[in-house]
Amino acid sequence: MEENQGVTSCLGEYESCKVLEELHVSWHLHAASLAITCRDQELAARLFAEAKTPDLCNLEHRSEEVADAVRFLVRYCIIAAQLGESPPQPNLPNEYLFRAIQNHAVRLGTLIGNLRRGGADAKVGVSAQIKSSLEFIAGAVADRRDDVLLGYRVRKADEPIFDAICEITKLEPNAAPDFAKVFENCHQSPVCAFRASLPIIRKFTETMFDFDGDAAAAGARLEGSRRNIDEARSPQEAIDGLAELAIAFGTIGLSERARELLHEMREMSLGSYAAAKKDGQYLLWADLLRLANRADPTHAAERSFMMLRLVAGVDDSDAHDQAWRISKTVLVEAIASGQEEAWDAFDWAKTSGVWHWDALVDAVARGMLRRRPDLVVPITITWTTLCLPYYDEVYNSVTRFGEFLRELASSTPEARLADVERIIVAGIERDAKSELRSRLLRVFRDALADRGALSPLVSAAIDRWNAEPAFDTGYQSDEKVLPDYFHLQSFEDVEQAVALERERREAQTSVHYGNSVNSTLAKRIGRIILEQPWSEVHAFAARNPQLVRDRPVKEALAKAAIAAGQVDYAKSVLPTEMPEREGWGGWASRDTLEYHKARHLMGIADAHEGARDDFVRDLSEGGYGTGSALYSIDEIYPMLYRDIDWPALWDRLAEQIEGYRDYQKIKPIARNDGMARDDVDLLTRLFLEAATFGVSDPREQATSGLIELIRAGAPDLFFRTCSQLLEGKGHEVQLGARLLFEARDDQAVETKFRHDLEKLTAHEDACVAAIGEILGDVWGTGAHMAAAELPALYSLKLPPLKETSGRSLRDEESLGPVIDDPVAWTEGFDQWLEMLSRFSEVSVSTLRRRVAQLINKWGGVEKYGAKAAKELQDSLSPLGLLLPFVRPHIGICLRALHVVVGELWRASLLSDMEVDILLHQLTGAPVLPPHVPQLPLPIDIDWPIFPEDTWSTDGKDWMQAQDMKRNCISPAVVGEWARLLMYKSNSFYTEEMFVTRGIDDGAIEDLDEAIGTLPIAHWAAGGMMTDLEREGESAGIVNLRISLVGNCSEVIIFHPLLAQNLGWQISADDPFTFVDRDGTLMATTRFWRDGWQQEMKHARVFRWAEGQRVELTEAGKSQVERLGGLPKPTMARWRNFKPSSSGPELRSHWRSDVGESSTASPFGSPS
Repeated sequence: MEENQGVTSCLGEYESCKVLEELHVSWHLHAASLAITCRDQELAARLFAEAKTPDLCNLEHRSEEVADAVRFLVRYCIIAAQLGESPPQPNLPNEYLFRAIQNHAVRLGTLIGNLRRGGADAKVGVSAQIKSSLEFIAGAVADRRDDVLLGYRVRKADEPIFDAICEITKLEPNAAPDFAKVFENCHQSPVCAFRASLPIIRKFTETMFDFDGDAAAAGARLEGSRRNIDEARSPQEAIDGLAELAIAFGTIGLSERARELLHEMREMSLGSYAAAKKDGQYLLWADLLRLANRADPTHAAERSFMMLRLVAGVDDSDAHDQAWRISKTVLVEAIASGQEEAWDAFDWAKTSGVWHWDALVDAVARGMLRRRPDLVVPITITWTTLCLPYYDEVYNSVTRFGEFLRELASSTPEARLADVERIIVAGIERDAKSELRSRLLRVFRDALADRGALSPLVSAAIDRWNAEPAFDTGYQSDEKVLPDYFHLQSFEDVEQAVALERERREAQTSVHYGNSVNSTLAKRIGRIILEQPWSEVHAFAARNPQLVRDRPVKEALAKAAIAAGQVDYAKSVLPTEMPEREGWGGWASRDTLEYHKARHLMGIADAHEGARDDFVRDLSEGGYGTGSALYSIDEIYPMLYRDIDWPALWDRLAEQIEGYRDYQKIKPIARNDGMARDDVDLLTRLFLEAATFGVSDPREQATSGLIELIRAGAPDLFFRTCSQLLEGKGHEVQLGARLLFEARDDQAVETKFRHDLEKLTAHEDACVAAIGEILGDVWGTGAHMAAAELPALYSLKLPPLKETSGRSLRDEESLGPVIDDPVAWTEGFDQWLEMLSRFSEVSVSTLRRRVAQLINKWGGVEKYGAKAAKELQDSLSPLGLLLPFVRPHIGICLRALHVVVGELWRASLLSDMEVDILLHQLTGAPVLPPHVPQLPLPIDIDWPIFPEDTWSTDGKDWMQAQDMKRNCISPAVVGEWARLLMYKSNSFYTEEMFVTRGIDDGAIEDLDEAIGTLPIAHWAAGGMMTDLEREGESAGIVNLRISLVGNCSEVIIFHPLLAQNLGWQISADDPFTFVDRDGTLMATTRFWRDGWQQEMKHARVFRWAEGQRVELTEAGKSQVERLGGLPKPTMARWRNFKPSSSGPELRSHWRSDVGESSTASPFGSPS
């Protein structure tokens, strides 16, 4: 009692303190808690009133403060309840997940306070609250309204919430059985968020042990958590977990087991068992693997597969970014070790989640090229079509940017070099990321120059794209924006470039080179020095003493001097004394290494011995930068030894790798399943993967690549891929059949596949069967589709189906179906089904039921429902291909509708023309227009100027910026559209452009609507049908509709009837091209693109564009001008800004002819 009085007296003095308002709220809570302990409720209430109600606002980006904030809020609510006050009402956080955390903290704290106060109804709802809060922390994830990182940050809140739940259980022991039951149910769930949380498991075990005293049950529960430690991402995490377990075992009285775990912790702490986290170490792994494999190829597979396991283990640790940096190099070595090994390595790597799609294809191409230069053309086409659209190197990768191009240039046989140059230049100009295009072209040109080849084709492409303003991604290194120095040929050129470089360097104060020029220019100067006569070199050095100090220039100058017999001069420029700053490379100085390289260059007799002595001395003394020696073993060891046994060095490293924890936790890689496969089989697999991912863009890329293989005279890869597609299902077979039709004029294709046409005509898909018949006529095999009776369902009299109109049958975010009923999945095909019903006289209800029956036969809701879309996303995300894709339920509907058409056709309920029209309205008629190669961005289409600060902009200024009124239209352009998009700071910027002549389309919302206003023509029955609904007006172009869905489903072309008035006709080779009676090209549609859409992820920056242009040739323009010329062009532009936040989407529109009257066409209406 006296002690309480003393405490109360101190609290009274605290209450009267003058600086009370300046103290943190925690002081007031502690004082109120002491007053409650002393049973002075009035004093406690006054002290508590000084405390401001805490909340969890503004913690979304301060994860380290979350746990303390939750504990403090719980404590505040406990005291409020003990004082009999109403539950607090804190301010609500912005993020929904934090609102939920705050709600549970308030309710749990209030319940603890009521239990301590002992109110009459305090125990009501205890078990329900425990269940609610446990299930919340077990399954709390960020939803579509939350920040993407909240799922990580909420992990900081689960322990304080769980501690509160355990406190409730201690205060109300009767709730312990319910607590245990709910906990076990949550913990057994595979998606339980705290499933691997040892602090929570330890707390639960100790709480239940206090309740029942069952040490055996508690020990078994703790042993069950041991596997979580084995799966820890780092040794530190594993040791922390063992510490938690040891404490828990000691708490429940199992001291011997606690001592065993402590001993195990000491073993795990040894360095040889720890995961490698230092940059130099992973560089040593990669360099030594490469060097050992070159010296001893017979054991390359063994070494490479060991490193693949290690890379996967490091990736599953805190050093995952270091695994990414060497992953490409390791996979290339595995692919290069043999053709069967290549298949095994790719098969394992694709499922590991370490390598993105572009890295997988790049590694296959590089590794295979080393062994099979005879496959250079198919390998090059594979790389340009499948890898290039997404290609880049990860940050700090040990693989040089564009390494495939260097290896390609050096290994291509002379006879195929021109073909390779053409494929590479066309691919880079069209498909590469726009910010990387110029760099890739320069890399290829420089690599060709290294073998003595100068390509006018490559040089012209570089000149074309060097003129384009650089795309600022915000992450560009200085190297990416440097001038192109390849044109420097003389010392006069060099001196001018050096002067400009120094001006640039002085202006760019954020980059410091000291007295040096940039390394790219220095290397070019070094090359010129080695090519010029010594007299000119000596004069140049005398004029530029400062420049000669640059390391690449100095080294080239010394080599030139030695080659000219001027050894004394070489000694004067090379270092002859040990430098003050020691270092062997890496993050440290390279002065020691350069000193010994100079001694070797000068031919000093004891160069190896001197370098070795210094190296050993530095290692033993731990001098400056010694650890960086791991960075450059391929440079350092040749300075130390005349002969190096790289395989023996690898064997010593392998002994260490086998002891690494990261290596041990990955299972051995399965090797050679007994099937014989060669390199072309692996390339075939790449094309099949791309075609069957379910993503539109890779499928289009694979299609283009396969057609290019035929055009390039490399048919074997086409044959194998097409054969496997024809053995597939649904859309795979249809793609294979379309590829055969596209290549029907190739004699080798006919010879290979003419005997397979019976399979095509018998296929259930109407489009496949029709293509089989057409090919049968073309190749003269007489293959025809056989008649067949309808399935029994068509003869049943069934009641009409209920309509589903008035509601959406797909989720607005995922676009997956919200109704697990295949009948309802045909929601978007109502008009098409009504047309099919009119043609066949089969009711729409019966058609819908037949579609559902087929879908259920193929796997139904389980395989194609909402879960399928999520599974597809999960499979694409590790490959970096989370791009727009056809939802599985839509794709399977299209397949089923094709089958229904085939059934009705075989039963003679549909004519050939009706089948053609119906298929045209879906994925395209059997005879599609020929595949037209995409061209690069036209040079007269320029990109808009995007905001520099995209994080803070609200987009309004960009929507009305002056550059939106760019109005430069070539006189040869009849009509065109373009769509240019940029993604930056999680926001989308889109500009659309549309050019027409002689048409007034009024106020149009967007580009798609504008194209929809054009006169329409339909592609069907292998030809064109016009639909002139807009009489009296000519746009000079029409909208040719190819299909309902798919790439190039609509094409703008020169107006066919207008062409007829001019005496032109459609070309026999290209339906988008018009020629005169002499066959002279007059007008054509040009399809172009500038890169491809990339995965939209946090901090990504990219842009891409596509378009179509109808233009006249000089001959066509001359003829049109003789008849009065084209109407004046009208340009429309639309801009759309979709912000990353929840802010409104913005739109704007501009037309070049606002306030002007349209000019009539000199040709009048087409007739």
